[in-house]
Amino acid sequence: MNKKQRKQIIALVILCILWAISAHYNKITLPPPAVLKTKAEKVVQTESPLKARFRKLRSEMDALYHYRIKPAPFDDSANPFRLPGSKQAAEVVLPKELEAVPAGNADEVLRKAVAGIKVGGVVLMNGVMQLTIDGQLHKVGDVFTAKVVQKTDAGTKPDSPAKTVLMRLRSLSEYSATLALDDPAIGFAELKIRLK
Repeated sequence: MNKKQRKQIIALVILCILWAISAHYNKITLPPPAVLKTKAEKVVQTESPLKARFRKLRSEMDALYHYRIKPAPFDDSANPFRLPGSKQAAEVVLPKELEAVPAGNADEVLRKAVAGIKVGGVVLMNGVMQLTIDGQLHKVGDVFTAKVVQKTDAGTKPDSPAKTVLMRLRSLSEYSATLALDDPAIGFAELKIRLK
């Protein structure tokens, strides 16, 4: 053993002896349980301002980003990129005599139902052509509901309930769509509407 290794061993033995003496005089005793509870309560109290700050930041973020999380529906009536002369909604005009017809005839019920829905533009998504009806996209074969206001002999009551009928998108092209009444209680009827 050389002189350098001997000095390191002596230093290590001295450190071990000093550590044992220090451990003997500085024994760690646990505080009583009451003191532990008060320390835990202090820790909880120090965490609550952090939680309050988190809640405050969360509410500020919600106030700033609520338009991204829950966006308002897009109004495309003032769209500057719309082609001139194109119309966003389908044109369905009901003759005056259809307004007082009872809801028994399938063709007339279909015309009233089509007049009550909002038909938007055609969208091509993943190679599938879809039509916007009342703000929702529907592809060929989809069934959706439409409301038809019931007429009485004395006219329409302001609080008369509207009847819900089932309709199906039978065919769709860029310029027209065929809607069909798909309600077995009323009957079957089809109506072709122009989209542009």
